[in-house]
Amino acid sequence: VLQSIGRGIRIEPQKGIRTRLPIYDENKNTVLETLFVFSTNKGAVRAILDAIDKEKGTDEYVFPLKRTPSKFKLLIPEYGNINNYNYLPRFNISENRLEQLKEYFSAHRKELFMLKFNISDKLYEVIKYSFANPSKYYQYNNRFNYDDMDILAHRIINHFRITIKDITNVSEIKDDTITHFNNVKLLNTSANDAAEFRDDLNSVMNYSSDTITSLIADFQSGKISQSQFTNRIPSNKKRFKDLEIVNMENHYFSPIIYSSVEQIDYAKNIISKKSESDFISALEKYISQNTLNFEWMFSKLEENTDSIYIPYYDGESNKYSNFYPDFIFWLKSKNRYKIIFVDPKGTSH
Repeated sequence: VLQSIGRGIRIEPQKGIRTRLPIYDENKNTVLETLFVFSTNKGAVRAILDAIDKEKGTDEYVFPLKRTPSKFKLLIPEYGNINNYNYLPRFNISENRLEQLKEYFSAHRKELFMLKFNISDKLYEVIKYSFANPSKYYQYNNRFNYDDMDILAHRIINHFRITIKDITNVSEIKDDTITHFNNVKLLNTSANDAAEFRDDLNSVMNYSSDTITSLIADFQSGKISQSQFTNRIPSNKKRFKDLEIVNMENHYFSPIIYSSVEQIDYAKNIISKKSESDFISALEKYISQNTLNFEWMFSKLEENTDSIYIPYYDGESNKYSNFYPDFIFWLKSKNRYKIIFVDPKGTSH
């Protein structure tokens, strides 16, 4: 029974995504993502579920991190629907199949084609216009070589019915936009390790350049001794097992936690992918060696928790999907403002 439950929990709502979609995702289907367990022995199943809950409760420690105050407004894009065929992405199709589709289209009387495929007069004229202007509406790709003209016609029609997504506004980030840092977890660890981790977090979390400056002033004025100065000075970096705990003053929350090994199994909602950890290390090095003459902030993003994404047209499937970047950067210099998304591993992995 336990094995069956484990297998039932595994889902892939979208290609390459093996976790449940966030609540705001337009493709989310709660019923399909829910595991229903039926058994002739209700008590046996309940005992297993209770044991799982009990085991989880004794092994799991949650550590909310601290939001970093920003000196300027942090904006994020808002997306809306645009009904304009001129902005429609080009449809992938081989040149030979497009010519065949044109012939298929021309072989039908207008009224018959409209009735057969249940389309409006306006959509019929748009499709007719697209055949006369193929470079505007079609991308030649020999990998997309459709055999059935009826199926191809349906796909073309569905393509022209796509609701285009585009930026319609920008708004200030809300408290519930980036939330994964409130749920950093240690799993399968001891109470002593959890306490050590919490101490390291608090030490790094309380670090600030102002604190260092104040301690130096107190030491130079004789208010505190050298040993007091040494004991009180906070650290902006700690290491716990394979985890680097770092205070980066321009990060959306503090501290930032990343792993030196990939796919770590005892911590959740941290940076564990090598490409992302390497990016943070490179960023640390860069800002330590360079002076940045502008205001800036950045944040790690979690795909299944945080509600920041970029809608895009997926040419492989000929439909819109959402891309969830790993990081967002905000840059402000006088009257210029930039929002930059970064994904170290690329957009196809």
